[in-house]
Amino acid sequence: MFPQARTRQKFKSAILCGLSLHFPFETSRQELAGIEGVTGVSRVKLRYQQDILHSPASPSEKLQTRASTTGTQRERAFSPHTMTGVDILHQKGLSGDRSIRICFIDSGEYFSWLRCSFLSKELNEGFSSTPGVDYFNPSLGNGCFGPKCKFGFGADFCGDDGNSPRAIPYTNCSAHGTHVAGIAGADYSEEYGFSGVAPGAMFGMYRVHSCTGVVPSDADLQAMLRAGDDRCDVLSMSFAKDMSWDQDDLDDPNRPVMSKLEARGIFLVASSGNDASQGLMFPKTPADLPGVLSTGSMNPLVFPIGYELSFDHGAYPSMRYLSFRPVNHTNTFDIYFHSTRGHGDTSCAPLPKNGRRFDASVVVVREGVCSEAAISWYIAHGARVVIEFQSSSVPTYVSKGVAYNNQDFAGLDWLLRFSEADALTLLDRYKAQNGILRVNFRSSAPLPQSRLVDSQDGGIISAFSEYGPTATLDNLAAHLVGPGSSILSTVPLRFGGYGVHSGTSMVTPLVAGIAGLLLSHRKAERLTPAQLRSLLITTSQPVPSGHGEESSLTTVFQQGGGLVSAVRAFNAKTFVEPYQIAVYDAPRHITEHVITLTNMNGAPVTYSFDSIASQTLAMYNKSATSEIIPSTSPPVIHGSARVTFEPRQLTIAAGRTATFIVYIQQPVFNSKNLPRIPAYGGWIIINAQGDPVDTYHVPYFGVGADLSTVPILDTTSSFAASKYNFPALKYPFLVAGNGNDSSSYPNVPHDRILLDMNKVTSLSRQQGVNIVYRMAMSSARVYFDVVPAHISQPIRWSSEPHGATNTSERPSSKQFSSIAKGNWVWFGGVTRNSDLSAIIPSVDYQVGVFHGPLGSDIDATSSNSKLAAHVPARILIRRVVSSAPIRGLALRLSKAVDDYSEASYEMWLSPPFMFID
Repeated sequence: MFPQARTRQKFKSAILCGLSLHFPFETSRQELAGIEGVTGVSRVKLRYQQDILHSPASPSEKLQTRASTTGTQRERAFSPHTMTGVDILHQKGLSGDRSIRICFIDSGEYFSWLRCSFLSKELNEGFSSTPGVDYFNPSLGNGCFGPKCKFGFGADFCGDDGNSPRAIPYTNCSAHGTHVAGIAGADYSEEYGFSGVAPGAMFGMYRVHSCTGVVPSDADLQAMLRAGDDRCDVLSMSFAKDMSWDQDDLDDPNRPVMSKLEARGIFLVASSGNDASQGLMFPKTPADLPGVLSTGSMNPLVFPIGYELSFDHGAYPSMRYLSFRPVNHTNTFDIYFHSTRGHGDTSCAPLPKNGRRFDASVVVVREGVCSEAAISWYIAHGARVVIEFQSSSVPTYVSKGVAYNNQDFAGLDWLLRFSEADALTLLDRYKAQNGILRVNFRSSAPLPQSRLVDSQDGGIISAFSEYGPTATLDNLAAHLVGPGSSILSTVPLRFGGYGVHSGTSMVTPLVAGIAGLLLSHRKAERLTPAQLRSLLITTSQPVPSGHGEESSLTTVFQQGGGLVSAVRAFNAKTFVEPYQIAVYDAPRHITEHVITLTNMNGAPVTYSFDSIASQTLAMYNKSATSEIIPSTSPPVIHGSARVTFEPRQLTIAAGRTATFIVYIQQPVFNSKNLPRIPAYGGWIIINAQGDPVDTYHVPYFGVGADLSTVPILDTTSSFAASKYNFPALKYPFLVAGNGNDSSSYPNVPHDRILLDMNKVTSLSRQQGVNIVYRMAMSSARVYFDVVPAHISQPIRWSSEPHGATNTSERPSSKQFSSIAKGNWVWFGGVTRNSDLSAIIPSVDYQVGVFHGPLGSDIDATSSNSKLAAHVPARILIRRVVSSAPIRGLALRLSKAVDDYSEASYEMWLSPPFMFID
């Protein structure tokens, strides 16, 4: 039936029986679903690799690490461990048990922009975000792989070239997998004074990404199945992709596979993502899936390593600079400020015109619009060391998390990053010396921890950490947080053995390691994945938004339960269910919630109840209807829920279970804040007198407005005009005769863009017509059909069903800026498009192509038939005939997949067109 089909993967497991195949582009989903024995069809998606953020030691430096088998008893103060209580468990000799298997599926999607100039050209080009592990690192096995080694098992499902699977997941072309592995399991490094969380456990790695290519989703699936077959106890997934509704693809095998893994007793943990720049409701999967604990990031209290910038004259104390290794210049430099103005974006200040050279200068530039161009100019005029400092006028997700990031400016030796406060201190000294300030980097000794305290941002949520909630409002983006910014861990020996990275990816293995400690040292209790999630989330502690006494608690949508605590989770003897409470939006608000407590102590415990609110954020700066696009920096507004309890206190006997009721009243917002779509939340506080842990926290969250009023389609010129270099161009729009060529976007001739609502454009069916659109918000469904050209007014749906009618079939392809060939029908769960500040900024629009033919009658049992039942039959076209003018009709259904009321729809009508053949 399909002679050109080629088998990609075969899935032979008790969890899943199936295979993935490569078909010609024109093959439809309906054709495949019609094959006897096929129960589901899902498209293999591609996830593209990215550059990374890191500062490993120089590959030219001798590796001086000496590792012990566990060595945790010698661990020096290591901020990620002291913040989470891991150090306390290590001091008790609890470092994991070889019977517990901690596994990694790693695709290397973590926080980054830049590469490192101190690497050779060959190494720099090879350094990617590929997963896999370098187990030759002394802290990760010293070259040992197998049942008696730290890494006892695993597999490579892609190979370096993407087409050469291997039995062993070794790689040295990347850092991400090795860095993640070290966070969970590295043996103690005397040189850097740290170990992994559970170095005594056994580890497995599943590589799903090549050195230079892309990762197909069927490789992820193979890795999950192998993790089940290999009897993993904990599965750490430091990867994420954009998602929308949980039901975005009911045939997607990843969801039921993860559910079955969790049912087998495997604890699943995934990173929430690093796109806080996109504002609220930009969650990722698999972190959003039921049965998966998701992780967010906060900043460590103490930076891992730094060095001393000294002054050659004046009584000035030295200043610190953050770098994984010291600047290797021994001569004296003059400080030169690009601008001596201490406020605003000064990066565009005039460049020097006196022909000065900067070979002997450290040039200081404020981060801003022109900073890259300014730095390049100074390099061309001899600069070898540049300090770029953070700016309060630049979004914090650009500035933060990159303190250890070097650069890829050709000809520059060092790009150091300073905080704004440190740079202004340097500026004051520069002015006091009348512009003659000399410094040196002669000290190569690492600074003591007392000099590395982050007094500005330490202990608060990382600016890049993802916001929730999910589009269905029933899950958070992150259930808890841990140190994820500027994290020291292992990297391949090729890159020096150790380095610093940032991202929610770094929190996932930390939490996986903590789960491994609980399974290792509370083994007799046989903790289930649900119990582990409950212990970890409810024993976490809420994180404030700042350091002042009056600081509010950071929104629950970014931190979930709060900072994870290994020692509290280990000591806890109360199980709390549920571990989070969703109260939904205004029309669906749920007031009454039942919480179940199980007392596992050997004596009665008295519980009393209270609550505390987190920040309330507005999804839009002013109004959803006027702005369309959600705020990238959600403002804090007033308003919080009223929470009461019944009873206020109860005593539970040892080994018994009891319940109490929580009543969460929706906040009342004023006329200014209600249109901004408020997102509120907080924590139920459970005080436990007689339990080793005195308080437990259950996060609750909701939206204080009707989410169905939120605009879904971007109908502004904010992105389209600049993207296509076409003033006033707005999404959505049609492009005539572009066929299936996605490579031309956004460089399409302006005369092929259809804008005139009264002009009929003639097209050939072969070339078709492209609809180019951008999602300002996720939608449960997006439909595209055609209607007669004479319809130019909004269509009202019928209150009574008309029965099934013809609509077009589901598209055979849809991904980043992709072309969906064939009849473009309905998508399930279309995610928001990002802007240029996102980690994958190319996902900022979608394209579908319509060639004319419509699909067959919709099955009366399908969800799509519900839509057809409410669409007036007179406007649906059953057959597109030649020379008959029609319009494209784009519809979105935002509220929920089972809601087909008129209020749930948003509609866009295109200019008219017709096919001439």
